[in-house]
Amino acid sequence: MGKNFQTLNKKKMKIKLFQNFSPASKEAWLEQAKKDLKGADFEQQLVTQSAEGFPIYPYYSSEDTVESQWVKAYDNRLNPPSDIPEASARH
Repeated sequence: MGKNFQTLNKKKMKIKLFQNFSPASKEAWLEQAKKDLKGADFEQQLVTQSAEGFPIYPYYSSEDTVESQWVKAYDNRLNPPSDIPEASARH
């Protein structure tokens, strides 16, 4: 891997793929998906099942992880709570 590859790779990293799209709420995304399905069943078309039998949805947001203890534990490993009470307001 030469210098040209590294330069090209750095240029690709700077490309903002979604800059032309405005953020969408989960409700807006679901509404548009149902509209795009033109009457087809949302669950049959866009929801798959894991090998363990739980549904895998096409869209997740931070509100979906509020009750997930493993997500909180992972977040705490990446962003340990501060000993300063004001800095730990998210916990």
